Amino acid sequence: MARMIPSFMDDHTPPGERDVFNMIAAGPDDWVVLHSLDLTPWNRGLRTELDFVVIVPDTGMLCIEVKSHENISFDGDRWHPANISRSPFKQASDGRHTFYRRLAEIAPDFKRVPVVHCCIFPRSPFDLPPNLSVQSWELMDSRAFRSFDSGGKFCSDLKSRMKRSITTDANIASLNLPLSRDQVDSILKCCLPVQKRRPEAREEIERRQEQMEKLLR
Repeated sequence: MARMIPSFMDDHTPPGERDVFNMIAAGPDDWVVLHSLDLTPWNRGLRTELDFVVIVPDTGMLCIEVKSHENISFDGDRWHPANISRSPFKQASDGRHTFYRRLAEIAPDFKRVPVVHCCIFPRSPFDLPPNLSVQSWELMDSRAFRSFDSGGKFCSDLKSRMKRSITTDANIASLNLPLSRDQVDSILKCCLPVQKRRPEAREEIERRQEQMEKLLR
């Protein structure tokens, strides 16, 4: 099972993100998935939220933009439904570049880690014709999403999309060596402002003894 951070979804999580969360949680044990990662303002004081950032140690990192709407479409001028205010593909691309820039600023050692992006529409079909802006593997619509009968197959497909994005972009180099556990932890420390300290075994035993004494009293 992949390590999910946080390990739960709150009541406000959109249904499409719930679908993706449940599938990606079945990923390999060494995968780490950040859900709803909030980046500090950088462009005109605007905050950026990434629906998912997936750390795949032997490949790189994937930023995922999820749209939960049904019947998503683009008429050449506007996106529908109307509450989609800008292109999800542009949103995903911008989020990825923002994430990469911020990470490179804080931890320059990770400049060479590939960071790519994709969109997932788990509840809407979407026909993506050949175009100059979006690659076919940068979108997974509901037909592709629902074709997977297990989270493992879903994650394998995500990894294939990552590799294709990396190999077709001359500005991105593949990893020479997989990220170590310590390197992954370092990336997490850059992303997460609060780290809970895990109590030592003795502290945990003493805490439980105190709780038991209170109950007995």
